[in-house]
Amino acid sequence: MRRKYDVNYYKRSDHEWFTWVQDCRIGGLTISARCVQNEVTQKALSYHTRKLRQKGYFIPPKPRGTAVPAKQELFCIDLSGKN
Repeated sequence: MRRKYDVNYYKRSDHEWFTWVQDCRIGGLTISARCVQNEVTQKALSYHTRKLRQKGYFIPPKPRGTAVPAKQELFCIDLSGKN
């Protein structure tokens, strides 16, 4: 986890946080997996999500249930009239 005293510390802008939060909410990964991937704590994500809402940004709701679409069956219909 990055800290302010780390050489690699980078402060994200509001726009970067907004884009990142949207990707977390809309993307296929779980929020916790996305946090681990980007080295951000869930507490930091919650904090910045709250601050963005206070500034007037629209944050999509948290995903509920599975993100996997239902299985659909495909079949061909012969419209040529030939058997």
